[in-house]
Amino acid sequence: MFVLLPVLCFILIYFCLLSRHPLGWGCWRRCLLLSSVLWGICIVGSTEVLSLFHLIRWETLAGFWGTLSLALAGALYKSHRDKHLNPFRFLPSRTRLKNLGFSATEISLLCLIALFAVVTAVTAFLAPPNTWDSMTYHMGRVVHWIQNQSLAPYPTHIPRQLYMTPWAEMVLLHLQILSNGDRFANLVQWFSMIGSLVGVSLLAQQLGANRRAQILSSLIAATIPMGILQSSSTQNDYVVAFWILSFLNFALMAKKDPRLFLISTASSSLGLAVLTKPTAYIYAFPFLIWFFYALFLKMRRNIWKPVCVLAVILVSLNLGHGLRTIQLYGAPLATGEDAYRNEVFSIPAWLSNILRNISLHLRTPSQPINEALDKTIRWTHRQLPIDINDPRTTWDKYQFPNVSLDEDYAGNLPHLFLILLASWLCLSRKFPGIKDIKGYTFSTLSAFLLFCLLLKWQPWHARLHLAFFLIAAPLISILLSSAPRPWPTALVAAVLSVYALPWLFFCNTRPLLGPKNIFHVPRLEQYFAKRPDIHAPYDKTGKYIKSGTCADIGLIGNGDYWEYPFWVFLKENPARPFRVEHVDVENISSGRPRAYPLGRFDPCVMVQFHERDAAKISDENGTYVKVRRFNFIDIFLKDETGTLSRTNMVYHFTNVLASLGQTMPLLNNQPPFETFGEKDVKKIIYLRREWQEAQLVDPEELNQMYAGLGDRFKTSLVHGLELRLAGYITSNQARYDAGKKLILTWLIWFHQNKDALIQALQSEKK
Repeated sequence: MFVLLPVLCFILIYFCLLSRHPLGWGCWRRCLLLSSVLWGICIVGSTEVLSLFHLIRWETLAGFWGTLSLALAGALYKSHRDKHLNPFRFLPSRTRLKNLGFSATEISLLCLIALFAVVTAVTAFLAPPNTWDSMTYHMGRVVHWIQNQSLAPYPTHIPRQLYMTPWAEMVLLHLQILSNGDRFANLVQWFSMIGSLVGVSLLAQQLGANRRAQILSSLIAATIPMGILQSSSTQNDYVVAFWILSFLNFALMAKKDPRLFLISTASSSLGLAVLTKPTAYIYAFPFLIWFFYALFLKMRRNIWKPVCVLAVILVSLNLGHGLRTIQLYGAPLATGEDAYRNEVFSIPAWLSNILRNISLHLRTPSQPINEALDKTIRWTHRQLPIDINDPRTTWDKYQFPNVSLDEDYAGNLPHLFLILLASWLCLSRKFPGIKDIKGYTFSTLSAFLLFCLLLKWQPWHARLHLAFFLIAAPLISILLSSAPRPWPTALVAAVLSVYALPWLFFCNTRPLLGPKNIFHVPRLEQYFAKRPDIHAPYDKTGKYIKSGTCADIGLIGNGDYWEYPFWVFLKENPARPFRVEHVDVENISSGRPRAYPLGRFDPCVMVQFHERDAAKISDENGTYVKVRRFNFIDIFLKDETGTLSRTNMVYHFTNVLASLGQTMPLLNNQPPFETFGEKDVKKIIYLRREWQEAQLVDPEELNQMYAGLGDRFKTSLVHGLELRLAGYITSNQARYDAGKKLILTWLIWFHQNKDALIQALQSEKK
């Protein structure tokens, strides 16, 4: 499988580094982080270069990774021939493992870490991508890149596909092309979790923690509920967290030994973090101040050297994305995220954001406790005084959260309390043998406070806090390691592991247990785990389009519609290749010369992912007629001959008449509304289908066929069908009766003019 080539390349890089261990690199964890940095740079370099020439395709990617793997294998073989540079001499043997002398507590901690790693790996591999952001822009941008064979901007209704930093999606791009699918997409976050567990333990070591504390720090990280959910998804919060941890590790090394190699590696880690998610700026900034202050004390006038190295590497890694952003927005940092930034900076506003961000992790299973916490937070806001929903500091309405198994909202309650306790003790007391603990603790807390200062509060901020919880994990382990006996470590490990089990096995969108687990639910249905109600419309839309002959499909939607599942259904057993582009785009992405990377686009089908009353769409390519509606999805076909509109009108109008003939018994024999018990789902589906069929009839065409027909059809029948459906669903007797009355009015009028209408209809069919 060619998808394994990037993994093979990473392994070869690792063993090449391990065999040579420059600068005393005998530690396998340091080599693992360095290998990740080099591999990450390979991803950026290969993708950006191939993108320039529109060569992002299977042959070039397989050739790149295959060639690089052969070169690394040759270097590794050469080093293997020298007994002093045997790359495998650091691998643990049975004798070495025995000499390590792991205690029972340490072995138990390692087994727990292995459990969380294995279970999340199974989830990540078996489940498809199904997070909201992945369905809109994470995976959506990847399929456009594959189609365009380039990262070049393209017209889109979802601007986040263009301006959001792309490193995680670059990896998805390579895996998706090499595997011809998204089976391995979730593993990007999972490998980032594994790397983060290694990075956290190495941070603990550098701060002076003993081996037990290092292992414990990894377990603390592995049991973060939000981290468990993120590790099997296609979000990018774990990816950016890993690069931040890598940056912190190399920066701590450079702080003690400011060599160019270490400074460059730390800068590369930060550059990759920034290229993954903009929150990296916030979490890294306090540590940058701390590290550069320490370097200044050592280097004085030469401090400009590491500053220049950081600037050059940071710009180089982000140059491609920055230039594309300039091409589109006129500035390298001009994004659509201005709405997420705080509009006011004051002490009350800052305290408000701190309280509300902390509240995301205070949710408990007890409703009385949650209500008491909510009242306390609201009372505090009244005392500040500041509106708890001040739009200058708030993205969405504040509501105290309940316990959630959702990857966008899950809180980390026990970890929060342990971090607060550990931070207080680390700042107030001394730990013998622990280095830099106060500076590290202060920087960690400053990163969270800076986050609250700059960004508006959002109900899904808990996932953006993942990096903070991982950075703070070594503080907890250091605190517990200071205990003279191992039982506090064992107790905390047991509590955190048991507490995390629901998130491990019962994720809302990817459960391993329960009636809708990932082993039983078909893969196509799992894409819609967050929105099961839209699965059927997408399925019907895909089947309808594939049943025709059109290959050029235009998409119309808003900035948050689910684009990627449409591609999934379209690519499921395709009879022909498709080209899919966004059309009728009204944002800045459509105003560029040569907007479509593949050239002019003339769609023969338009798919609209929101309801529109218009029966036609006209643009420079022609007129498109609405021919089908599947729930909220409208399908428009191009009217090549100028007769489709009339033919389509006759088709749907005839269907409506036939449907009404079946509806009459329903109207006449309907029991009193008060006796309506549990609603018949099939009946609701039938009534909705009848209403949607009527909406496909163009009233203007009806008026041309018979004067006044279209107006009566729209005001009486269509409106009546809508009222009847709404009244039935909501148990609203008045609305139901009003709809029924309008339908009967239409039927009476129709029968009064039946002969003339039938004659007009038959002439149209001819």
